[in-house]
Amino acid sequence: MYSNGSSGFINKMRLLLYILGCCFFLSPAQAQINLASGSGSGPLIVSHSGMCVAVPGATTTPAVQLVQQPCTGSPAQTWQAKPFGNGFTLVNQATGQCMDSQISNNWGSGVIQFTCNSSAQQTWSAQSQNGGYRLITAYSSLCLDVYNANTTSGTNLIQWNCSGSANQTFSGTGFNTFDFNARSGSGPIVASHSGLCVTVPGGTTSPAAQLQQQSCTGSPAQIWQVKPFGNGFTLVNQATGQCMDSQLSNNQGSGIIQFTCNNSAQQTWSAQSQNGGSRFTSAYSNLCLDVYNANKTGGTNLIQWTCSGAANQTFNAAGAGSGTAGGGTGGSSAAGGTGGSSGGPTPPGELPPAASGLIVAQHSAMCVEVPNAQMAAGVKIDQWPCDGGVHMEWSFVPSEAGYQLRNIKTNLCLTVDSASTTNGAGIVQQPCGTAGGLWRMRKVGAVYELVAVHSGRCLNVNNASFDQGGAVLQWDCQAASNGLFALVPPAAPSAWTPVTTLGLVPVSAALTPSGKVLMWAAEQKTSFGSGNGTWLTTFDPKTGASNDTYVANTNHDMFCPGTNLLSDGRMLITGGITAGGTSIYDPSTNQWSSGPTLKIPRGYNANVTLSTGEAMTYGGSWSGNIGGKNAEVWSPASGSWRVLSNVSGDAAAEPGVDMYRADNHFWMFGVSNGSVFHAGPSRQMHWIGTGGNGTLTSAGNRGDDAFAINGTATMVDVNRIYKAGGAPQYQNVPASVASYTIDIGGGPGSTPTVAATAPLNFARAFHNSVVLPTGDVVTIGGQSFPIPFTDTTPVYFPELWSPSRNTVVRLAPMAVPRTYHSVAILLPDARVLSAGGGLCGGCDTNHPNLQILTPPYLYGANGQLASRPAITNAPTSAALGSTITATTDRAVVSFALIRLSSTTHTVNNDQRRIPVRISGTFGTQYQLALPSDPGILTPGSWMLFAMDATGVPSVAAMIRIR
Repeated sequence: MYSNGSSGFINKMRLLLYILGCCFFLSPAQAQINLASGSGSGPLIVSHSGMCVAVPGATTTPAVQLVQQPCTGSPAQTWQAKPFGNGFTLVNQATGQCMDSQISNNWGSGVIQFTCNSSAQQTWSAQSQNGGYRLITAYSSLCLDVYNANTTSGTNLIQWNCSGSANQTFSGTGFNTFDFNARSGSGPIVASHSGLCVTVPGGTTSPAAQLQQQSCTGSPAQIWQVKPFGNGFTLVNQATGQCMDSQLSNNQGSGIIQFTCNNSAQQTWSAQSQNGGSRFTSAYSNLCLDVYNANKTGGTNLIQWTCSGAANQTFNAAGAGSGTAGGGTGGSSAAGGTGGSSGGPTPPGELPPAASGLIVAQHSAMCVEVPNAQMAAGVKIDQWPCDGGVHMEWSFVPSEAGYQLRNIKTNLCLTVDSASTTNGAGIVQQPCGTAGGLWRMRKVGAVYELVAVHSGRCLNVNNASFDQGGAVLQWDCQAASNGLFALVPPAAPSAWTPVTTLGLVPVSAALTPSGKVLMWAAEQKTSFGSGNGTWLTTFDPKTGASNDTYVANTNHDMFCPGTNLLSDGRMLITGGITAGGTSIYDPSTNQWSSGPTLKIPRGYNANVTLSTGEAMTYGGSWSGNIGGKNAEVWSPASGSWRVLSNVSGDAAAEPGVDMYRADNHFWMFGVSNGSVFHAGPSRQMHWIGTGGNGTLTSAGNRGDDAFAINGTATMVDVNRIYKAGGAPQYQNVPASVASYTIDIGGGPGSTPTVAATAPLNFARAFHNSVVLPTGDVVTIGGQSFPIPFTDTTPVYFPELWSPSRNTVVRLAPMAVPRTYHSVAILLPDARVLSAGGGLCGGCDTNHPNLQILTPPYLYGANGQLASRPAITNAPTSAALGSTITATTDRAVVSFALIRLSSTTHTVNNDQRRIPVRISGTFGTQYQLALPSDPGILTPGSWMLFAMDATGVPSVAAMIRIR
């Protein structure tokens, strides 16, 4: 890649490598912007995140909002400063368009690219601050700002009141280079001959996976941390926590793999300078790291070979010593956060994902806490359900040798009692600086071991206890679940309403087109037995009022049924205590009527609406006889049920599990041509054909996921499903953090693409998941050790999963546990209602009440509620495949439809979100092209949301799709 010019020139070029630049070189004139003089070109790096200002996808579409992304050195992240007036313009290299603050004086307005026009909104000035510069638009005198000081990739750029904060501080300099000879730092390792990055393919955690070179993306699978060992160093992958390993081999051509770090000679490397970079030599074999056959294509394997000084044995370290993705100040290798080392020393080991947060035991989902917030030194530390108490929050204070874990409430530090080095020594709080009070973080997958510096032993929950108050102590580091902890950063902006009392315990719920929520219990309001009617209530979110009614005319005790909303807008309820019952509710008339009796009595069954307008119910051995719960289909034309004799309920159940539970709560999604995709909870998934006697075809396993009963599956986009949590038995076993996406775009008969996503921070089952207009998913409530009719091991913190960023963040804690028999549902105002739990007579776990969550997207960058766009005009009905017109009160950038839904026992098969394509605009009037496939846009009632450039949604307009 280099000529045989002077070594001085080569070294200068190396210093200009971007941290994630994939060997993308710029000339010295292009290497940086001089913001003080408004000249030069290069990346604009955000101080708080270390990421670069980018045009997403390098699109040339005008008015696209700018975002921050991991720095790659691409033209979409390269800006040229051109003097203009008393300031300068910033022109994107990829698109030729200018950074534009729009004709707006409003805080929070999106910063976009637009055709360069020498206007005030494209004129910027720079003022020095915090070692970098603030960028001020001449039009509004507001500052360029990363929304909400977010540290995740894809966060939008906005303008905001100038505050001097790190998310308003930018630098135009290139990136620092870490030093292998100094045996420190982290970042990507770039092959000199190809410009590709050394990668763990797919970020797999499988030991012995062979390393490859791949296009540099800045992903954790391409980030390596240098850790001194012996006379050399180890190289630890950020995504997997495993070490680069040359295997127990002296043979040329042996594959270079990742393997569990074990301080062995085959994992020990040294670096020698060559060709302006470094070669890496294995201590075991004295052979060199080598890209096979000097191949330049992505996916080529890494091997070891006799050291030759060739370019395919020359590697450049383009990372920052702090481990930040992008080389900014104070970042974190784990999550791009502020990190515990901001402004201070960098201790050995991993950086925490944020400067403070919860320490959550992986096995129990409980928090390491100071019991009862006691202030005295010497108090023993234990675990307790994470309930939002400040005594559960810890700050990570760096020193030269490790971190002090300082309690936010008491200002005392997590300490091994008497600095003992023995297994079983207790953990107490002591004044910070006491011996035994320093810790290092060691990444294991997505979680951490916390290693006491003085003893080398790990923080541990005694005997893997699930008890509230279980003792925390030190023990050998074994990477067992009770010695692994999620370090969960502070909650994103969010809030809950005060608790609203209801007249019954809601076990099931449905949203009606009026915006009111219908909820019901059983034949009793706070308990269940056996009856011929059902207590229900209608709650109005606008007024907070609810109205209780007893429905008896259908002779149906609708406790533990299947539910779905039909294509004609009515609700179908099947089975439950009255195992053969079918009830139909028409919200347009507020009338209940009896439907045809089920052919197969059932309860804990699941319903789904078909693209044909029919409905299917499946499974449900909780009520009626056990087993044999074949699917049956209801036709609105015939008004009767027909059994699908080829679609066995037993076949979709989890093998080896008692059938009484194994066929409960199926996750099902209607797709094209009347077919159904069965996603679980069994490990094996299926395609179901509903014509004639039906067909049942295996769709393969849900990746490496286990049986996940009482978990959730939610359709977040066209043919894309998000699965979260659950447990391998109905009760009395630990819940899971495992989360996956399932892509069923190949259609019936295909093998879906299953991919692991960011795991939950809190293991949970009996929870609910709700998709938001943005495509993010809120997961609420549940238990880490599920036991029906109890509130033991509750999870108070909701979590927000972002599909675009693949991150999970905690939200504000709820006041009431929402465990078995709780519900959650999206409201038309884009908030989330959470209610219920219990229904067990006079037990103290009955929760006849609700709260409503305000998610982060309803907050502005100042932490206050954001100004929301409004849909001022939209049709009340539309046909599949048609183009509709929606008018808003201001400019918006996207629309989404979310189907009205019904939920019970964690199952909401109606719920789906469909982004809507904008096919044309005229001012604030938008032409929206609707999908024509009823397997995508299932006929029925939908909510239409509009989102502005910062993702703030409108209140929904109700539309009936026919």
